[in-house]
Amino acid sequence: MKNFISRYVGRVKNFLTRFRDGARDKIKNTKKHTKRLLISVCALLALGIAVFIGIQILVVASTAKYITNDPHAAPECDAVMVLGARVYNSSGRPSAMLKDRLDYGYELYAAGRAPKILVSGDHGRKNYDEVNVMRQYLMDLGVPREDIFMDHAGFNTYDSMYRARDIFQVERLLISTQEFHINRALYIARGLGVEAYGYPCEDKPYYRMFRQNLRESFARVKAVWDVAIKRQPKFLGDAIPISGDGRLTDDDPPKELLDPSEEPEPVVVDLPADYLFGRTENPEVNRG
Repeated sequence: MKNFISRYVGRVKNFLTRFRDGARDKIKNTKKHTKRLLISVCALLALGIAVFIGIQILVVASTAKYITNDPHAAPECDAVMVLGARVYNSSGRPSAMLKDRLDYGYELYAAGRAPKILVSGDHGRKNYDEVNVMRQYLMDLGVPREDIFMDHAGFNTYDSMYRARDIFQVERLLISTQEFHINRALYIARGLGVEAYGYPCEDKPYYRMFRQNLRESFARVKAVWDVAIKRQPKFLGDAIPISGDGRLTDDDPPKELLDPSEEPEPVVVDLPADYLFGRTENPEVNRG
């Protein structure tokens, strides 16, 4: 009996010893895997930060030489572009940020640096219209209506630059926007083949500026990617050369400016002869 108990106790001790040693090995292996995982995560994080900082430097450094603070020193271009920002449709007023952009854009126009102004912004909803508010503000400053072109689908900076090139056929462009935004706008424009120059507004303590600057840092990363893949905007359309008449971009363009081939075809209604005498209740209608 004693031998049996001794053997049993010995087996239990052996089992516990193996279990303890195995647990120690597992803990050691777990620590090794955790350490390797932590090192990998830190390496990826460091790489991401390096890429992020590198993109900021790239966007700023590659465009700095195309910026001027003197409207009279700016090169002559096809158009001045004013990029959209918040407007107050109830009062028809631009926000403080947009007002500065419009004033600086007007300075370039008044200095004779470009014969046309292209206002590009969001007009994707009936109850929100940036471009017509911008147009009216410039007209109040004395800019003739025919010199103002409106891009109703400038929903973001990339789309605005792409459409300036493809829709409005702009080759040389002066951009008016804030200092924190000007480098990205220039990077996109030049990345798309537009010879662009910037005349930046002075950064002021606008509403939520910390958020604006933070957003801009990440927007530069997206801009580099968009330019690299040449992303196409959601909306394009027929060409409206910037050398023409800005009234063509009105919500309802003057008929005398439209190409007759572009006017909508009249609706043709063919009615049976006896319909004239009131004897046909459901005539067939064919639209041309």
